Amino acid sequence: MGYTHYWRRQSEITPEKWALIVRDCKRLCDSIPIPLGDGAGEGDPVFDDKAIVFNGSVNSQSFSRDGGGLNWPAAKAEGAATVGNNTECGSWFAGKMLSSRAVDDNGDGSYETFAIERVRPRYENDAPRQMFFFDCCKTNYRPYDLLVQGCLIVCKEHLGEAFIVSSDGEQSQWNEAADGCQVFLGYGLTFELDTAEARDKADKARIPVPVPSPGELAEIAAKRAATVAGILAKRPPWATAVIVAELQCNESDSQSDYFAHSTKRVVAIGWRKGKRENFKALRKAAAGFSETVHLGPDCNEYTVRAVFTNDVTSNGSAYWKGSYSHWHGEPEEFKTLVEAEACVAAKGGPPHDISFDGTIGHFEWNIRCEDVEHRECWSMGGGNYLKAGGRHNSGWCVRSHELSYSLEGMEDGMPSEPPAVGKTRKAKPAEAHKPIVEAAGDTVEIDPFAEYAFI
Repeated sequence: MGYTHYWRRQSEITPEKWALIVRDCKRLCDSIPIPLGDGAGEGDPVFDDKAIVFNGSVNSQSFSRDGGGLNWPAAKAEGAATVGNNTECGSWFAGKMLSSRAVDDNGDGSYETFAIERVRPRYENDAPRQMFFFDCCKTNYRPYDLLVQGCLIVCKEHLGEAFIVSSDGEQSQWNEAADGCQVFLGYGLTFELDTAEARDKADKARIPVPVPSPGELAEIAAKRAATVAGILAKRPPWATAVIVAELQCNESDSQSDYFAHSTKRVVAIGWRKGKRENFKALRKAAAGFSETVHLGPDCNEYTVRAVFTNDVTSNGSAYWKGSYSHWHGEPEEFKTLVEAEACVAAKGGPPHDISFDGTIGHFEWNIRCEDVEHRECWSMGGGNYLKAGGRHNSGWCVRSHELSYSLEGMEDGMPSEPPAVGKTRKAKPAEAHKPIVEAAGDTVEIDPFAEYAFI
């Protein structure tokens, strides 16, 4: 809750466009006399080849002190009021209405960090729509709000339809920022928020997608049929199911309690034997497809980070044994246990101790494993599959389908040579209690009650 600006963007911005965005954002922020700090509002703002990060300065003593609590701009609010000026002009259900931007009672002009990265990190609760990722910044109508608006206008100018901006404010409440961009950067007056009216206007101006002709449709159908025939031509005699890799996109909206994903690509990558799911076969097939190598044999999600080895209480806060540390760097992620263990070994020892008001906190390196093998064989479950993260996370998923499943629309990612499978022989009647399987010259005992043997 609170006055917020929102944007959706693609996961990566090209270095060339990012350089222009950084140049213009820094020029704008240097030209408008509103003090900024780093993400916490204390150091210097960041404008580099990786990210733009800033906040209002915690030392903003020259501005009006009416900005405490949750603020909302009045209909004709503008500017940033200087100290001594009264900006409170009403109230809304959660706080004050302001006629101008203001800081809190202590002269603190910071609120939420404004951050845009060239390559956006993926977060656990990401729910990209059409491969656009959501971010926001709640400014609480502090003075730095004007520069947040300006930087979003800069991004929109350079990225166009690949950057979508919306806001709790009206279009008229962005006029100041647009004017500032026009004065200092030479553009901005044509900026429009993403509103229902703006979308209708864009839809009317959008060039209709051409409908394929009957001949083009026939050509598409022929290519699909040829792809299916190519996949089936590689089917070995023992195959009972096809293994596929699916590129899935999270379409969830947690605020409305809606959880789902869409599938953007389906690629046939291998074959499975027998009627039961076989995770070894899934992992083997995943290792042979470049996009799913991270789901191959011995691969899981391993995270290395520091944890407490003792209980610590300090100033009303408590940290229990096993709790994650926030003082020893960001978690490091690996795909195999060997890599994670090598990372811990390279650190040369345990994390450094920290004193909490005289109580020493001790730490150790912890390796946490999140299995990529999912077994959701219950009502409304996702079945058996390989995937990094949760069921609806964006990313690649590997599963198998019986051969009765339609191959229409699949891509052919099958290896050129079918996998070799060892021969099997029936056990003699006298040995019926001990079934065997011969594979690659080895004799292996198996469960006498198993209906199927997998190789």
